[in-house]
Amino acid sequence: MIAQKASQTFSVKIRSLTADGAAIGKLIDAASKIDGLIVNGVTFDQSDRTLGVKQARKAAFDAAKKKADEYASLTGLRVRSAIRIEALNEGNVTPFYASGVSFYGDFKTLVPVRDVTVSENVNVWFSFLP
Repeated sequence: MIAQKASQTFSVKIRSLTADGAAIGKLIDAASKIDGLIVNGVTFDQSDRTLGVKQARKAAFDAAKKKADEYASLTGLRVRSAIRIEALNEGNVTPFYASGVSFYGDFKTLVPVRDVTVSENVNVWFSFLP
């Protein structure tokens, strides 16, 4: 038996998305008219993650500082300063994936647009004062 399987992946950038995902739905509906083409999923991401990463990094550091303050107060000490900071993931972005089912057909596809989660994990070492 001789067989062949072929697949192709491509990316499309759509700017200025609406909350209802109408532009994405139109693209999926148009693509579905191509013989044998099935859209297996849609992934949303941010074109510029700078602000989200900065906010996530600050929130991670603030949470570490708060925890250090809590531990220090339990031992009668005070936090002096951070002496080492280790970024564990360098601005992890969790994209939103549209439904895991395949899109095909001509039925005015609706794709909900949701937020993209940006997270940052850090280890912070603090020095303490009595």
